[in-house]
Amino acid sequence: MKRFHGILAVLTTAFCLSWWAAAGPIRPGQAKRYDVSDEAMTMSGIERIQIQVAEIPTLLQELGIKKKRVRALLQSHLVASGIKVDEDPDLPRLSLLLVVGDDPTKPDDLAMTVIVAVHQKVLLERLNLRLTAPTVSLSKASLVSRRDASRKLGGEVLAVVDQLVRIIQIATKEAERVNLETDG
Repeated sequence: MKRFHGILAVLTTAFCLSWWAAAGPIRPGQAKRYDVSDEAMTMSGIERIQIQVAEIPTLLQELGIKKKRVRALLQSHLVASGIKVDEDPDLPRLSLLLVVGDDPTKPDDLAMTVIVAVHQKVLLERLNLRLTAPTVSLSKASLVSRRDASRKLGGEVLAVVDQLVRIIQIATKEAERVNLETDG
């Protein structure tokens, strides 16, 4: 039962993280320049990106899921969506983490979470410090049967990438709109 509570905690956390776009920063007394969140605006204009896939959890490796295959799926879907994949260290970096849990009382089921974060070089004005930090984080959690884990994982990765690409498109259009207003 303890393990089930752990799985539930992971899924709850992932669910809360996936709602990032609904919450924008609170900036008292400051007019909002964009119609999307600041987090989303950090994605504006991304056309090329690095990718990094974390080590695959042992539980998924035992089901035949390989890091190389997950990376290839991620890369091909980004490219098909119009985002070039490059190893240039100055580019934003998309990192993918898979979290999985099981419950001995339900041996046929798995809790799976796909977490994607985009790390970018930023200037932290308060400290006058340049660093690389995650600017956007997305996740998707699901309960799956072990026999469907590989197929479902692919679908979950694609769904999170689609969400990320949509954010890039919306932010890019918003930046263009604001630039047209200020230039025109």
